[in-house]
Amino acid sequence: MRLSLFSAIAIAGCHLTVSALSSLRVDTTSGRAYGLVNGSAPDVAQFLGIPYGEEPVGELRFRPPQRKRRMRTIDATKPAGLCPQYHEDRDNYPSVYTYDAPWLQPWGNWTEDCLNLNIWTPYDPNSRATESLPVIIWIFGGGFYEGGLDTLAMDPSQWIQRSQSHIVVAINARVNIFGFPNSRGLDEEGSNLNVGLLDQRSAVEWVRDNIEAFGGDPSRMVLWGQSSGSASTDYYNYAYPEDPIVGGYIQHSGSVFATGESKDAQMLNFSTVAQNVGCAGLSARDELRCMQLNASAVDIIDFWQKYNLKHSDGQLSFTTIVDGVTKFQDYTERANAGNYSKLPAISGTNYNEMASLIDWPGKAGPNLTELHIETLGHQQCPANYNSRIRFETNSTTFRYLNNASFPNISPQPWEGAYHTSELPLLFGTFKHYGNSPPSKLEYNTSARWQDLYVAFARDPVGALPAAGWPAWTPTGKVLMWNPKDRNGTTIAVSQLIDVEEVTTPCDDITWSIQTP
Repeated sequence: MRLSLFSAIAIAGCHLTVSALSSLRVDTTSGRAYGLVNGSAPDVAQFLGIPYGEEPVGELRFRPPQRKRRMRTIDATKPAGLCPQYHEDRDNYPSVYTYDAPWLQPWGNWTEDCLNLNIWTPYDPNSRATESLPVIIWIFGGGFYEGGLDTLAMDPSQWIQRSQSHIVVAINARVNIFGFPNSRGLDEEGSNLNVGLLDQRSAVEWVRDNIEAFGGDPSRMVLWGQSSGSASTDYYNYAYPEDPIVGGYIQHSGSVFATGESKDAQMLNFSTVAQNVGCAGLSARDELRCMQLNASAVDIIDFWQKYNLKHSDGQLSFTTIVDGVTKFQDYTERANAGNYSKLPAISGTNYNEMASLIDWPGKAGPNLTELHIETLGHQQCPANYNSRIRFETNSTTFRYLNNASFPNISPQPWEGAYHTSELPLLFGTFKHYGNSPPSKLEYNTSARWQDLYVAFARDPVGALPAAGWPAWTPTGKVLMWNPKDRNGTTIAVSQLIDVEEVTTPCDDITWSIQTP
């Protein structure tokens, strides 16, 4: 059955009044922010690097975020920088990203003063409109060890320029050892070990309290993430069942059932870093204090990177930890008991996820059969499980499978719809990258996908069924982007396929739920 989604475009684009911001000066709880408009998106106001938290340095390093004290003015006209991390290059980290898609990687400088966010909203200096707009809050991916706001392909200004009917907020949060230190000293004093997840919650609270000043509707916000950002939205889903703030989730390639566990149960990695940056031979609490007050962030990142390059068989991993507050051990049990927010969710994966998550195999490509099995086990099958358990506990899920691939994003024939490759289509940046001009199909796929997400943000319950995208059921339909015939030729922008086409392949392989 071929799916017609032109009604979705109407839902997203036909509103009675465009609520455009009329000023580049906005008062917030953090201070008066001054934004900008640039020539590439003249109808979009951009506010970059607005702080939602105090700079997490000194005694605040490795600690939960503290709400930003009000400043007099905020220069929101330039990017504020990444949280501390190191960049991956082709020589040391050969992959699809370093060879063919560097614009999908974070770039630019980092700073510990990184608890900030970016806001993009329609702009018209003559606007007198009063309608508040739906808000999509973006959480970046990167395996909890990298990522941030400075990623070229994840700039939504062209999307806002086109739609003029929604707002996008992108939030920064700490990653790696700075966001997930797993320190013995923190554990002994009972402090939270997942401060990066707490950063995300603090940012959402800031958006709730301030987005109305930017033309947004705090009662119509959805949380969107990809990869570890998607897993973060699901952690959030279970951590705040009674007060989610948002009205729905958009989850790309990640959930609580596709995350895995920490490889540092003995809490040794933090101490290994400490011993090599001037904090050796101390008690757990003194070690923590030394790492807060004496060790420089530059030395910490420098040692961590050099260690990981040298010890490929045992890298120092810093990721989410089960703490019973932001991350739990028993997600299946919690789901069955209804202990999550039970809000509507869009959930999907890409057809060839693992192509970009393996070492660069050369232009000849990897074994595609083995690659597909890996994709099934790590992404598609856990997503099936998540959809089913949500259905069985009376939650609505709109499921997709993405098979869209274009030469400017996937120049090697074997790359296909790899992990992260869909994001340029959503953000509207696809036309800026690659050596091949975008096709009409690529433009149409981007526009339709964007419009469905704006519709979902406006009405998470009813908009997608009205557009022809039904909620998931065990015998229902899944939306496939760019379905292909047996010759590999795309036959439609999108099409509904039977659920069995997505679930049956998991019956033929061995896989397991990847939970803590």
